[in-house]
Amino acid sequence: MPNNDILDDLLVRPDKVIRKAEGVVEPARSNQGDESGYDLTNPNLHHGAEAKYAPTLQIVSKSGSVVASAEAGLHEAQTIGESSRLPVGDRDPIATIIADQNAYEGHTSSLNVSGHFRPSTGDALTFSAKLSTGLGIDAHTGVISGTATDSDFGSNPGTVTATDTHGQAISESFYLAVGDGGPTATAIADQSAYEGHSFSLNVSNYFAAAAGDALTFSAKLPAGLSINAHTGVISGTPTDSDFGNNPITVTATDAHGKAISESFNLAVGDSGPTATAIANQIGFEGQAFSLNVASHFAAPAAGDALTFSAKLPAGLSINAHTGVISGTPTDSDFGNNPITVTATDAHGKAISESFNLAVGDSGPTATAIANQSGFEGQAFSLNVASHFAAPAAGDILTFSAKLPTGLSINAHTGVISGTPTDGDYGNNTITVTATDAHGKAISESFHLQVGDSGPTATAIANQSALEGHAFSLNVSSHFKAPAAGDTLTFSGSLPAGLSINAHTGVISGTPTDSDYGNNTITVTATDTHGKAISESFHLAVGDSGPTATAIANQSALEGHAFSSNVSSHFKAPAAGDTLTFSGSLPAGLSINAHTGVISGTPTDSDYGNNTITVTATDTHGKAISESFHLAVGDSGPTATTISNQSSFEGQSFALNVSSHFAAPAAGDTLTFSAKLPTGLSIDAHTGVISGTPTDSDYGNNAVTVTATDAHGKAISESFHLAVGDSGPTATTISDQGAYEGNSFSLNVSSHFAAPVAGDALTFSAKLPTGLSIDAHTGTISGTPTDSDYGNNTVTVTATDAHGKAISESFHLQVSDSGPTATAIADQSAGEGQAFSLNVAGHFVAPAAGDALTFSASLPAGLTINSHTGVISGTPTDGDYTSNAHAYNFNFTSFDGTFTVTGQLNTANSLDAVGGYDVTGIAGSVVGLNGATISGLISNPNPSAESISPDGVFIYDNVLLSNSSPSLDYGGLLFTSNGLEYNIFYQNGNYQLIETLSPHGTAYSGQDGTFTISAISASDPITVTATDAHGQSISESFHLAVSDSGPTATPIADQSAHERQSFSLDVSSHFAAPAAGDTLTFSATVPTGLSIDAHTGIISGTPTNSDIGNNPITVTATDAHGQTISEHLNLAVADHNDTFFISSHSGDIAITGSNDWTDAVDLHNIGQSASFNLTEYAPDGHIVQSWTGLVVDGSAQSDHNITLAQGDHAQLTVNHIDGTASDHIALQHIDHIKY
Repeated sequence: MPNNDILDDLLVRPDKVIRKAEGVVEPARSNQGDESGYDLTNPNLHHGAEAKYAPTLQIVSKSGSVVASAEAGLHEAQTIGESSRLPVGDRDPIATIIADQNAYEGHTSSLNVSGHFRPSTGDALTFSAKLSTGLGIDAHTGVISGTATDSDFGSNPGTVTATDTHGQAISESFYLAVGDGGPTATAIADQSAYEGHSFSLNVSNYFAAAAGDALTFSAKLPAGLSINAHTGVISGTPTDSDFGNNPITVTATDAHGKAISESFNLAVGDSGPTATAIANQIGFEGQAFSLNVASHFAAPAAGDALTFSAKLPAGLSINAHTGVISGTPTDSDFGNNPITVTATDAHGKAISESFNLAVGDSGPTATAIANQSGFEGQAFSLNVASHFAAPAAGDILTFSAKLPTGLSINAHTGVISGTPTDGDYGNNTITVTATDAHGKAISESFHLQVGDSGPTATAIANQSALEGHAFSLNVSSHFKAPAAGDTLTFSGSLPAGLSINAHTGVISGTPTDSDYGNNTITVTATDTHGKAISESFHLAVGDSGPTATAIANQSALEGHAFSSNVSSHFKAPAAGDTLTFSGSLPAGLSINAHTGVISGTPTDSDYGNNTITVTATDTHGKAISESFHLAVGDSGPTATTISNQSSFEGQSFALNVSSHFAAPAAGDTLTFSAKLPTGLSIDAHTGVISGTPTDSDYGNNAVTVTATDAHGKAISESFHLAVGDSGPTATTISDQGAYEGNSFSLNVSSHFAAPVAGDALTFSAKLPTGLSIDAHTGTISGTPTDSDYGNNTVTVTATDAHGKAISESFHLQVSDSGPTATAIADQSAGEGQAFSLNVAGHFVAPAAGDALTFSASLPAGLTINSHTGVISGTPTDGDYTSNAHAYNFNFTSFDGTFTVTGQLNTANSLDAVGGYDVTGIAGSVVGLNGATISGLISNPNPSAESISPDGVFIYDNVLLSNSSPSLDYGGLLFTSNGLEYNIFYQNGNYQLIETLSPHGTAYSGQDGTFTISAISASDPITVTATDAHGQSISESFHLAVSDSGPTATPIADQSAHERQSFSLDVSSHFAAPAAGDTLTFSATVPTGLSIDAHTGIISGTPTNSDIGNNPITVTATDAHGQTISEHLNLAVADHNDTFFISSHSGDIAITGSNDWTDAVDLHNIGQSASFNLTEYAPDGHIVQSWTGLVVDGSAQSDHNITLAQGDHAQLTVNHIDGTASDHIALQHIDHIKY
């Protein structure tokens, strides 16, 4: 542009009609600027997505010449005329785009937009703006600031206008997206309450929203509480189930769905039960008592149950659940009993109430005692206790009575016992009184008649005595007076030297030589009443022989002289009788027969205890012997000191101590014994101590050695043996391998040896994280974790019981055995329907801390989340798998002569056969109608169908591939060796349920076997789980993507006219189950119509036979054979048809241009119509083909047609010579039914 040239205006010439343009904002620029680099930029003009929509901008001078031009697009949908001029005398301020902004309600925001506007040089701008409610603009600085309110939430358009000092203005718009920063919260202090007591807490002041934004409150609360969503007040009454610490989370949600939560604990306590006073009660011992105290107690809250306990008298108890005190007070309960009842609630809080129970005494009871009889001097006993009863259990009766002299009563047992005396003779009145523990008494009386039985006696044993020896025998004890107080007088026939005392009954005296032999004696006792009794016995008087006294034991030493006089130990029976001595003596001794002196020297063979028996014999040959022991002794061995010794546990030790001991005499041998440490022993013959000290011998051991001679004399010497510890030993432990997540066990104890048997080793080790060592067994065990992966140095230390230790190290290489997996069950899905399956549960990482990553070979519509293992997506039609459910079956005849295998393809159940393959045939295998079966049996219709109540499938026949008869697989029938096998579906499984003979009668033999197993015809999906170390494992499963079938909506009934074209597109009433699945259409339609299998258009021209209402069924079948049908009615109206002949040949001609002369409609069988022929072949006859009759063929002859069932509307003209025939078809005959 020339210098100082004034711009006249800006001419905008649209190249084309302006449309709304969407595209990148790009300001238009001039091709030529002014001297100061004037930039002709209008930011409100943008170029569109296509250049052809860009207008041309031209700068025109006053003279009209174009001095500059530019192209620019339009913003939004601005409308510009063919030519628009903008004055340019004052250059407008210019602006650049203000980017859209973000802010949060309730938060301060600030934006300086001044940098987006520029005035002409030297000009100043004033800013104004149309902004959100909470914002304003500083007119001088262009700073937009303020706090967005809740009403500003969302996208707010803002327009900023900059006006220069000349009033020229320019505006820029932007959007301010005001978001929701969400409410804020402060901690809620923990609270406390009591079950059964009202509770209220306002939590609203713990939450804050932006100005104008309202909060809604919700909370997870104990059963008895609720929160007011608007006020935030939590209120209610905690129940017993709320007892304890209840975590409560309160959530405040603002108007835009932003939420914040605060949690606190509500400790619900138990205030304990309450009680009212229980009145004092009265009862009697021995009488039932019952009192329900439950009504005097109340639980603190609903749902809290009370348990009752009480301190009660012995005979009472309380039901812990009902509070009923019941029972029978015992005697121990007599008097005033303070009772305290305690009710305890479910949380252990208790309350007690006390009352007094006064228990009284009703006194004992009695029954009559029958009269009794007894004898003086004879024991009498009578228990009268059974005639008295205490008033209550535990009450003891005390008995007393007025009794005869010889009787008494046991105060505790009530037994009257004793022996009546002579003074009790006659009838005695006895009164018995029973008194209970509280002084209540009752009495009963009876008579006791006492008689006299006379004295009694017992046998007196035969006696013996010696002549010259005093004899005395008291026989009074063999006689007894009948009663106390009655005395006896004794008399008897006795030998000369004896007499009896009449009062004492003692026989005494000295038998004389004349009494020698057997003497009979009779004794008689007579009581004071003259009653007497006698007893006899024999007294044998004999000779006693010499007597002797004990001889004391003696001692001597072998080889030393010995002498002892034993005569003083023997005495003749009478003066003048002499004794002779003899004895059994040791070899070195002898006895003098007259003096009784033993003398001599004991030999070595006499060592020990020698028994000596001396016998003295009187002149009458009566002898007596006395024995004593002569101990011949030994002086024993001698010994010298043994010095102290030292050794080590686990090392051999030997010491000969025999030189420290000497036998008492030559020829006497010593035997050695010792108290030794565990591992040592002494040779009894050589005196050698030997062995290996054990761990239990560690330390200073006192050893005592004893030498014993042949006669048992012994001497001992002691010394100390100090046993030390040399420490454990070890061998190399080879390096080991393990797998993370797999249990590992290694016993290293065999690589260490204690220094000695009995010394126990304790094991410790520096181990990987997942392993530990058993300190006692030395077994390292555990499961290495993922952190143990790699080479781990392990050091094992074995320490013996005395602290000596040794260590061995080895390497443990922890590898990765890879993840493990379990089978994933086959799945099913529907094409076009969302599918999700989490397979992570089928895979396990080899060790804790090892993470799995998942991948899979999947159908097109599915993906797997590599971290969670979730397979998800929507299967497409391309993922469809045939045989959505498939089952293999195998049938073997019981005799093994043939097998039948096949596959059952199903839609909803086991109801469609894929095929049977008969193999291993021996004998004939035939179908139901006798056709031989071989090879594969195909199934032409694998669709689903229903099952009859008896389990047989209906309306599905399997065609044999090599014959026309069909086989209903609901009852498969095979024949082999004259037996028929029938397979049925029953009770949810295919099974062989009967074996029949060829004639259908039951066969009692064995059944065949039939098995069925699920398979899938889909390609397997393989899921691979890979752990952190690259080890992986895969599991495959089948995803059967089925076809849920097309859907349909009703088709409205239609109407048409015969002989008029008709068209109806029904495709819009059907939808395929998934994108990519195509539908094929078929229909049952009237004669003149057909359906396009691809477009679903029914079209054609209804015929005369279609007149009336025609039911039409349209079926849509998807690409996988699933179908759905819809029904409609097509009403075809009558067009008043006429008959005409559609064709003729030869000379045949019909008048009326192939029309009948009269318009006649035939509607029903039996109606007639007449016609005639104008021309015909001279040699021909007209034959009615529907009757077979030959009619006259002359011209102008009349012919009548009468339609019958099965007629065909056709005329046949046969030539006479039979060379040819012509057919004339009659068309458009209404409602003819064939």
